[in-house]
This record gives sequence, C-alpha cells and structure tokens, in this order.
Amino acid sequence: MKNQRLVAAAILLTIVFTLTLVFAQLTPTTSDWLVHITAEAQYKDICVHEAYAIITYKTYLYPNLTILDVRTPDEYNGVTSPGHIAGAINIPWDQLKDYFDNGTCPLIGSEDNVTIVYCRAGVRSARACDILVDEGFSPIYNMLGGITAWTNPAWNYPVVVGPPPTPIIISVLEAYEMVTNGSCNIIVDVRSRGAYDLEHIVNSTVPTILHARNIPYISAADFATKIDQELPGHENNPIIVYCQNSGCGLAQVACQVFVNNALRNFTRVYEMYDGIDVWKNPYDYPTAPTPPPPPEAFSDGFESGTFSAWTGTSLSSGETLQVVGTQFYEGLYSCHAKCVTAKHRAYAYYTFSSANDTCYMRFYVRFAADLVNGGSGMMLMHMASSTNKVVFNLRIRKTGGLYELSVGNYPEGTYYNSASFSISLDTWYVVELQVHVDASAGWFKALWEGVAKVDESGKNTGTTMIQRVNVGIAWNWDTNVEIYVDSVVVSNDPIP
Repeated sequence: MKNQRLVAAAILLTIVFTLTLVFAQLTPTTSDWLVHITAEAQYKDICVHEAYAIITYKTYLYPNLTILDVRTPDEYNGVTSPGHIAGAINIPWDQLKDYFDNGTCPLIGSEDNVTIVYCRAGVRSARACDILVDEGFSPIYNMLGGITAWTNPAWNYPVVVGPPPTPIIISVLEAYEMVTNGSCNIIVDVRSRGAYDLEHIVNSTVPTILHARNIPYISAADFATKIDQELPGHENNPIIVYCQNSGCGLAQVACQVFVNNALRNFTRVYEMYDGIDVWKNPYDYPTAPTPPPPPEAFSDGFESGTFSAWTGTSLSSGETLQVVGTQFYEGLYSCHAKCVTAKHRAYAYYTFSSANDTCYMRFYVRFAADLVNGGSGMMLMHMASSTNKVVFNLRIRKTGGLYELSVGNYPEGTYYNSASFSISLDTWYVVELQVHVDASAGWFKALWEGVAKVDESGKNTGTTMIQRVNVGIAWNWDTNVEIYVDSVVVSNDPIP
C-alpha cells in the first residue's frame, strides 16, 4: 500500500511539473503585461497566445478589431516571411505617419477599436504603437515576438500567404453592362444620405426598379460594421461601389474596407471609377431620387424591444415568440419565432381601423433552421379580415432540395406556386406580398429579393376586405421551424 501511494504521488508531481512547463509557455510573464508609459508611448505588450485569443474571439468580443502588420509588403505577402495574420492591414511602420499626415490612412475613424500591431520580432511594431498613441488610438496592443513568435513550431498559429483580394476598377460603361445584363444586382452608393436622396443610380431594366443601396462612408470602422450588417450572404456576389466622381475618393477607400474585411471576406468588389457624374453625363444612364415614403398603414422594426406597436400576438403552447437583440436586419432588434411542433403558430398581428381592398406588405426574414425537404413548409404571413378570416397567405416550402413560394388565394381555394429557387440559412431576405381584392379582376404578386415569384391577375379574390395582417410563423406543417422577422411595412400604396 505504501509503495502504491509513493507511485501515485510521483505521478501527480510529474503531471503538475509538466502542466507548469506548458502553462509557462502559454501564459504571459509579468513583463508581458507591462504598460509602456513614457513621453512617447502608452500601449500594452501582449504575447502571441493572448493575441491569438483576441483574434479568435473577435466576432463575439471585438467585432471592430483592427490587426495592423507594419512590415514591408514583401514580408506581408510571404515573399520573405511565412506570411501574415488573416485580416491584417499592411502599412509599413515608416509610412504610417505620412498616411496620417495626408489624411489617407485607412485607420482614420478606427481610433476606438481594439488594435493589435505586429512586425517580424516586435521592434517596428513598438515604433508604430508610438505613432498610434500620438494619433489618439486606444487600446493598443503590441504583439511581442511578432510573426516569428506567432509561427513558432510549438504552436504554429495560422498565416495567410499572398496579398489580400483587391477591388477591380471598372469604367461606367462596364458597370452599366454588368447592371443591365443581370450579372450584378448589388450597387452601393457611399455618398451622404442627402446626396443619395437627391439622385442615385437605378436599374430600370428589371421588372421592379433596382435602386442602389446607400451605405455612407464615414470611417473605415463604421463602414465595416454597416456592410457586415447589411450585406450578409453576399460575400461572393459582385458588388459595384461608386461615389460622386473620380476625385471624390470615397469609393476607393470603401472598396478597401470591403476586401480587407476580417468578418466577411468580400471577393468580387468593383469600383466604378468615374462615379455618378459620368454615369449621368455624357452617358445619360438612369438615375432617380429617393421616392417619398408611401402613406403607411403600419410599420415596425421592433425597436421598442417589445410588441407594443402591434395589436397583439398569437402563440401556440410551448412555442417561442419574442423580440431579441441578437439578430436584426436594421436597428437593434427583430422578432424571433420558433415552432417545435407541427400545426402550431407564433406570430404578431396588427388590425387596422378600417378595411381596404388593396394591400402591400414587405418584411425581411431570416431562416435559423432549414425546412423539411419534401414537407409542406410554413406560412410566413396572412392578410385577413378584422375577424381573422384569412383572404391570402404566403407559404414557403422545400422540395427537391430547393424552395418554393406560394400564394394561397382563399376565395378560390387555390395555391399559386413559384418556380424553385435557393436560399441560405442565417441570411436576410426581403419578401413582399401585393394584393387587390375583386371578385373578377383581383390580382396578387409575391416577390422575393425584389423579383416577382408569383404574379397573377384577373382572378377571383373575393369581396372580403383586408383589415388585419399576421407575420411570423402564421402556421406551420413542418417541425422545428425557426425564423427572424424585421422591418415590417404595410401600405395601401406601392412600397418603394
């Protein structure tokens, strides 16, 4: 027994000693945490393991993290070094001050971001940290040991070799061709909201006029946050970016933020070099002002954090319907609906003071769980009478691995189905249902991402006027249905 105890004690001591050695490698020493406070510098040294932890969890803890590589371009691209840390911006340290002095530094506007700076071994990064301190950046972390320590074979943290994707500069003629032939459906205007509202690029060759999106460029950090929120799922789609003219410069810096975005790696970004000025003159390609908002019967983006704007909610026992701040298309909140059991409901509803024979309803939806392939799907919304007698519903289902949108016309007792199309989970899509009630000349149209999927006219849509809308999981046939809904607009006139 005594020998067994001695053996156990020896094993325990060996384990403790081994863990101590490992922990010593992975844990910074006291000197690693020293804050440099001199007349020239105020920043914090961290070891590569701390830097790796910050970078690894940036999406959750540091969404606006800046990683700055201050080595030469050859070192950054892997010509004379192992490569660079993914998402790092390359500005050689001896050029950094000039960039700030002439106002062209892509870091301007990111002063409050968490910033990690590194070089080959830690000398140049310390000098760069001094410059950042002078420019008002905080907090700043200098990664001790640089890329040499980062790529130590003992842990060999990952690096990227080669330059990051670069924006492709195109002419107005090339941009117009891409827009009109359907190869690019995302146009981003980075000018101010006022300039955009006065006039912006549109594509009038599609069934529904496609307006450029306005994402004003204020700073690199602000723009990175906005494109992360507004363009999820479009990382590999062509995106045309423009500003006023070639001398404006906003499109150029915005494109750099697109391709250097650590959260979403946009790969097909095009800068329309000459801007909207040349688009208009000499080419006279189509532009439009922002249409005035229609007289809205109702709109809500759940920004109150509650359902207070709605008439009420309808929820089957055991299901979920709540306003959440974890997912949103715009603002800070959205509606989260989840039904685990088939033939249940979880929706918010609004009842108008008067009924109408025409109704337009638009909202954004995001699927958190896939529908059952071959199942009957779910209803995203109802248009109904004041007593909730349903006149129309909008159903989506999955069949053959693709999705199908259907409009249920209750007076006829018929579903009108769309052609199949694909969607991705955790991506926001805009959905719209437009209807007109008439016993012989009724019509209805369902749009997905601005494209008409169902378009019928000359139908018997009955005589029951529309006075209530339900949105969320209006009804489900599948199990484990889970969606988010945001930015609901209902109007008696077309919604721009």
